[in-house]
Amino acid sequence: MKAIKNTLCHMLLAGLAWPATQALASTTQCTLTPLAGAQQKVYVRDMGTLYIARDANTGSVIGPDSLLQITPDQNNLSLDCVAYGQRINFDFRAFHGVSPPTPLANGRNMNGFMIRTNVPGVSALVQLGFPFTGSASGWIPIGNNPPYVPFTAYHEQVQLSGPQLLSLRNTVTLVKTGNLAPGPHQVEGTLFTGHLDWGGMGQVLDFTLRATVIQSQCSLIGDPVSANPVQLGEWSIDDFTGPGFTTPAVPFHIRLSNCQIDPDPGNLTHATLELNGIDGSAPIGPNGDVFSLTHDSDAGGVGIQMLHNGQPLPLDKEISLLPLQDGNMLLDFQARYYQIEPSDRVRAGVARGALNFTLRYR
Repeated sequence: MKAIKNTLCHMLLAGLAWPATQALASTTQCTLTPLAGAQQKVYVRDMGTLYIARDANTGSVIGPDSLLQITPDQNNLSLDCVAYGQRINFDFRAFHGVSPPTPLANGRNMNGFMIRTNVPGVSALVQLGFPFTGSASGWIPIGNNPPYVPFTAYHEQVQLSGPQLLSLRNTVTLVKTGNLAPGPHQVEGTLFTGHLDWGGMGQVLDFTLRATVIQSQCSLIGDPVSANPVQLGEWSIDDFTGPGFTTPAVPFHIRLSNCQIDPDPGNLTHATLELNGIDGSAPIGPNGDVFSLTHDSDAGGVGIQMLHNGQPLPLDKEISLLPLQDGNMLLDFQARYYQIEPSDRVRAGVARGALNFTLRYR
């Protein structure tokens, strides 16, 4: 009788175990609920208006760095996946392709690819947060954690409940990756998509990015240089007492008009200036901050020096001046004669100098 009971017990356990195994095996699935008829999750992130200096170097961040947002799904879908020993891959793809990793101008180490946007020269660095950070109930990214789009993550663990995706936790940094045409630029359209390889579901996610990118800069209207040419006055050769002698500095300015700047005080754009001699004017002197007279000058033994805030400006070198202000502003300078030769070699006559100046905004 005891043997019969044991046999019945084993048979009963076997009969109970079979449907339980079938139930667990059938849990490998992904579903989109609850909105009937919707085919995929749709995320739209609007970053508003962002600024970048017109002449910023490649790799410069456009606007603030690493902007985090939890973006809601416009279709209000819940994406739920459960795996039982069967791997489900979630593949995120850049819609416009990617550029190779580009060092950021602020020196931050950048390990991800730049996603191209619809605007040439503007790319995005995108990281996704939970549930794509490798938790037990989430998706395990292959490579960086947190992952940079594009990437693939997988789920294959036996869990009472698998990863659920409602809103999307994302960090976006826009980066200048090429020259930008003049004018504002509208970043608009799909940035990346998400694809599941389970059950023929395919694309289940679309992420759209919107932003207006404005280049901080100013206009030069008419002749922006006051008193052009700058009159340095008439001087007797007896006034030049030896090399290094300078005449009193004569002030003048360059007017910048219609300056557009980022209202964020933490994202300043600086005006820079580079001076280049023309018509025979060229850097002379030990520091390269004095330039020679033009070919049509009669005088000799002297050069001309240009100053900003009382400091001599070197030629053929870009110098940062000051942060831009919204609207109109003046860049103040001074100029003076500078004695180069001994006094017995200073020659009277017309003394002219000529420079091209290049303004940049960085």
